[in-house]
Amino acid sequence: MPDWIIVSPKTGNGDNVQVTLNLLENKTNESREWFVKFDIENPHVLGFTFHQNAQPIIKSWELITQNTNFTTPRGFNFSFDKNDIPFFGYSSSQIGSDAYFYKYEDNNWNSNGTFEGLSLKTVFTKDNIPYTFYVNSSPGSNQGFASLKKYVNNTWEIVANDISNNKVNYLDITVDSNDNIYMLYEQEKENQSGSRNKIIVKKYDGTNFTIVGQEGFSNYDAKYCKIAVDSQDKIYVAYSDSGFGKKIIVRKFNGTSWDFIGNQVGFSEGEVLNIQLGFDMNDTPIVGYFDNRYNYDLKVQKLNNDNWETLGDLGSGNQNGYSMSMSVFENTPYIAILKQSGIVVVKKFTNSNWEDIGEIEDDITDYYKDGVAKVILKTNPSNGKPYIAFEEKGGAYSINVIKYNK
Repeated sequence: MPDWIIVSPKTGNGDNVQVTLNLLENKTNESREWFVKFDIENPHVLGFTFHQNAQPIIKSWELITQNTNFTTPRGFNFSFDKNDIPFFGYSSSQIGSDAYFYKYEDNNWNSNGTFEGLSLKTVFTKDNIPYTFYVNSSPGSNQGFASLKKYVNNTWEIVANDISNNKVNYLDITVDSNDNIYMLYEQEKENQSGSRNKIIVKKYDGTNFTIVGQEGFSNYDAKYCKIAVDSQDKIYVAYSDSGFGKKIIVRKFNGTSWDFIGNQVGFSEGEVLNIQLGFDMNDTPIVGYFDNRYNYDLKVQKLNNDNWETLGDLGSGNQNGYSMSMSVFENTPYIAILKQSGIVVVKKFTNSNWEDIGEIEDDITDYYKDGVAKVILKTNPSNGKPYIAFEEKGGAYSINVIKYNK
């Protein structure tokens, strides 16, 4: 039962006293319950009229996928277009499966087409055209190869369906200020005996595809590959390399080849999972990852001169998980951590400490009763408000998107 609200009105109209009570709704906004108690001196006749004017309580996190039917067995991507409109695509993990795309406009998720594809990664050019880098799932000779499409006139057009020479893993994509698109992927070797799956970066300038630097420049097998450009269009990649104990590697393209960044190649203490890459306002790279040296606890590090320094203390043992996402707005990193328990935790780094963002466990528990399988965090490019897309376990693995309201 909620606490009693004590009301002591001092004004009235003759023998009539008007009292306004603000009664809080429960967090589901589905039902309300209240009790009213009157304690008056020397009562004569008591009569009252109760008018309900209930207003929804604004939560820290607001669900923006109500009345939708986004369901998928596995795999989705979330981003913003050039007008700060949320956009996402999703597919299953099975060959031959369709990918579906939606944009959030006029308080609705509107369809932006479909095609057969997996492992979707989308960027937007300056004229707000989405380009999606993906694994071709259509039956045929290019099945499993890296492909690129763009969405024009309500249709996904093929840009290239043979970007790679063989099947690929760990795709990522970015775009610079001149609309040059950079695609990163790990390519499988045709003969796996004794060979390694190395990473390749290709550039698309609107007409041609060219290899950036050396083809296959990782030392051995590469995983959890990320690519990003800073405000000066400098290209960075981050990945784990089995040739360096599966530790994290960060490299920068110098115009000819890929330089290692930092005074230590493979600067994590153990092998890593789930690498994230971003930049602050000074184009300083920031990375996040799970480190197996400490039971896969989360680390966020920032380059300081040639050293990778750890940002704050995220605790030990209680933050370990198997999925996380990071976004940097101006000089503030935000992280969403999917714990092994299936609970999502969101934090931001400010004043040299990690602070919780809202009461996300209370606010969205009703939306992930079966736990969460994957989480993606993005900050609105204009105002920095964090949005989270998450995939709920159980049944059809429904997708939900929430935004921070405060």
